[in-house]
Amino acid sequence: MTLLERFMEYDNKKRIVSTRFPIPFIICGVETKAEVDIYVAMKSSNILLLLQEDKRLENDKDPEAQVIAEAIAAFQENSKIRSKNYQEHLDKMIFPCITMIGTFPIFYLVPVTRELNECVKRGLYPENITTIYRHTPTVPHDRHPLPGMMARHWLH
Repeated sequence: MTLLERFMEYDNKKRIVSTRFPIPFIICGVETKAEVDIYVAMKSSNILLLLQEDKRLENDKDPEAQVIAEAIAAFQENSKIRSKNYQEHLDKMIFPCITMIGTFPIFYLVPVTRELNECVKRGLYPENITTIYRHTPTVPHDRHPLPGMMARHWLH
């Protein structure tokens, strides 16, 4: 992973890349943690990008729901950091996220608003709808991915 991180220039003097990072957050009044498989953050402040691997072979957790929860947790963490640094509160932040099913990526843009965050903290439904954008890359019909590119349940 280190070679890939360096190649993509995410891990540099301004940003850090970390793995298996638990982000504390509040949901329905209870403090819990969202464990991010990989995240990219500015060294002095915000979490910028989240990656969640599909572990359904190990457990039954949906990676899409996990990455959305992680985006909300990252919003809460970023808000705490901003508050400690005497910066303005965030009204909205859009998190680019990736879930991996085997080696196949699915890309998301997860907008988290202050309203959504407060509703999640209190276990309430927000008044405004949150639209999450998802992109699933297509494989050309004449080129099928090799079995190593797909999750085991796709091979049946």
